[in-house]
Amino acid sequence: MSMINKNNKLFWDEFADRYDKLVREEGDRWQKSIVNPFVFKLLGNFKGKIVLDAGCGNGYLSRIIAKTAKSVIGVDFTNKLLEKAKESSKDILNLSFLLSDLENLPLTNNSFDIILCNLVLINVENLEVVVNELARVLKGNGFIVVSITHPCFENPPYTPAIKNKKGETVAREVYRYFPTGLIVNTTEENQLHYHYLLSDYINIFSQAHLYLEKMIEPNNDEIIKNEEKNITPLFLLMKFKKVVK
Repeated sequence: MSMINKNNKLFWDEFADRYDKLVREEGDRWQKSIVNPFVFKLLGNFKGKIVLDAGCGNGYLSRIIAKTAKSVIGVDFTNKLLEKAKESSKDILNLSFLLSDLENLPLTNNSFDIILCNLVLINVENLEVVVNELARVLKGNGFIVVSITHPCFENPPYTPAIKNKKGETVAREVYRYFPTGLIVNTTEENQLHYHYLLSDYINIFSQAHLYLEKMIEPNNDEIIKNEEKNITPLFLLMKFKKVVK
């Protein structure tokens, strides 16, 4: 295991308590208002389906999905978050959790009808390895729903807002787009994320026979009437279908 990946895990261990309090049972402000409604739109009807919540965090989305799905497994590499997930889900019989890295899932081939990766792939070091693992455990003609921060416009600290004299955002500066890998956001408590190009996501998924069915770029300001205009989308959501040849 590389030192970079250890640092990322250490960050999430330290951030676990704050993250759990932040998202609770509905998600934070952005997740609740912008991301989650589109996640569920892309998931569609999952009644009777077997679902993997890959990178489940405290499990709040797993619990919501388990109300309708046949069964749900949540996987995360942060033990503290999984402990919180298990404690909040102990009475839900069709929901279980596994401590695992997404690069080496302890799950059998072709096990799941649906996989959710909600704001997860921005935290993985080896995108291609993870996508291949997800493709392996997904059933033929099953699909994966992915949400990420928008790789073109949300790569802090390399995408600062440009403001006018009134303090209103009028544009966004984008630089250092092409270098990929670990990014440390020194403006936000040294938060970590992995930056990939938009083409990386599309190409890596397609190489795993996961083909894009739908892409959504939510207009944040139309949804939440944010007083500080964002100008560009904060998030990107995609739905990929596993095509069996």
